[in-house]
Order: sequence, then C-alpha cells, then structure tokens
Amino acid sequence: MKRFVVIIAVMLLLVGCGNTDKDDQGDNAGNNNSQESNDNQDDSADADKEGYKFTINDVTVPMNVKADSILEALGEPLESFEAPSCAFQGMDKIYNYGSYEVNTYPNEGTDIISAVDLKDDTVATEEGIYIGSTLAEVIEAYGEAESSENGLYTYTLGDSKLTLIIKNDVVEAITYLAVVEGL
Repeated sequence: MKRFVVIIAVMLLLVGCGNTDKDDQGDNAGNNNSQESNDNQDDSADADKEGYKFTINDVTVPMNVKADSILEALGEPLESFEAPSCAFQGMDKIYNYGSYEVNTYPNEGTDIISAVDLKDDTVATEEGIYIGSTLAEVIEAYGEAESSENGLYTYTLGDSKLTLIIKNDVVEAITYLAVVEGL
C-alpha cells in the first residue's frame, strides 16, 4: 500500500512533465515575478501565507515558499533524493524525515516547497487529521471535499491543495501540494 501512495504522490508532483512547450514556460516566467516579490518578504510572512500548511516541532511548512530556511529548521533528513525536474529548470528534491517527506521544485536557482507527504499516524494536519482518521473526522475538520473520486479527496485553499486517500472510511494517505500556475 505504501508503494501505491508513493506512486500517487510522485504522479501528482510531476503532473506537468508532459507540457514543456515555450508558451507555457513564458507563462511561468510571468508568475516568477510575483514569486520574486514574495521572496523579498521575510520568512515569517511565508508562515502567514493563505493556504494549507504542515506544522511539526514549531516549524510551519507552507506551499510555494523558499525551502532553505524551512529545511534548515527541520534539521537533517534521514535521506534525500533528487532528480532532474521535467517541469522546471533544475532538480526536484525529496527530503525524508521518517514520518513525513518534504518535496521541492527549482525556481530560478531557488528550491521552493512543492509538497509534504505524511507517512504515518505520528504526524497530523493542523486540524488534527492523521493517517487512521475517519471520513467523518475529515468532513468535520474540512467540510465536504471539492472532489472525491475513487477515494481521493481534494481540498484547495490559496495556492495549496490538501489531498487525502480514504479507503473504507479511513484516511490512508495525506499530501499537501503546491498549486503551481502553468502546470
């Protein structure tokens, strides 16, 4: 089952791989300007950004923000992996912390948070949902999902998505995803 969850997470992360024509890259270049203006804000402003965020040990991990200070605050990962990005220029990276993984994508030489995958029931969302929570608890915390096809429940807030895989009314996987325009 873990292999299925990892495959789904990687597929969601790399959804833009097949779309690399220059018109889409041009659209992304325009969006980078807004990211640059956000990059000039201090890190505390990133934590206040609207969207779903994962918090662990007083470290808040929002989507679509610079990764360097967040990764430093999280400490040394158990392992890390990188591969050439098929959607951006540079390397996509995954940092494994055991109970969760943090994924980044490159943007003009800077790593940006793209996803957080919760791996077990020792970590939870800010709203208290963890792997093993019931569908009723999810609905109580987030309301009805925007979409809920084949057990994949999706919620969107700001430039982030929260996806949950629910089977037999029990949460089996939780992933935070950055919404990146142009993909």
